[in-house]
Amino acid sequence: MFYQLLDSIKQNPALFLNQSSVIGLQAFLLGFQTAKTAYSLPQDKDEQEFAGFQDWIVQRYNVQTSQSWAGIISGLAVDEADSLHLFFKLLAEYTDFYLKET
Repeated sequence: MFYQLLDSIKQNPALFLNQSSVIGLQAFLLGFQTAKTAYSLPQDKDEQEFAGFQDWIVQRYNVQTSQSWAGIISGLAVDEADSLHLFFKLLAEYTDFYLKET
């Protein structure tokens, strides 16, 4: 379900995000997680898998930082729109990596 949501956002970011950027996406996802916690809804398999994305990004770019995955990606992108495009490119790499590891 989580990756389906991300795919929907990828297809039409303006429908979900008030700003088409990785920072806007992170804000949306934090709200999503907060709502799930408030209503005691469990994480699905995709959300559990995505939990490793932060560590993967840090290793992928060999950075020593306390920034979130969104901050790292934002710093690598040319502009806000590019940051969202880069996120989805990296997400595809991450899910491929994760599938190989499991």
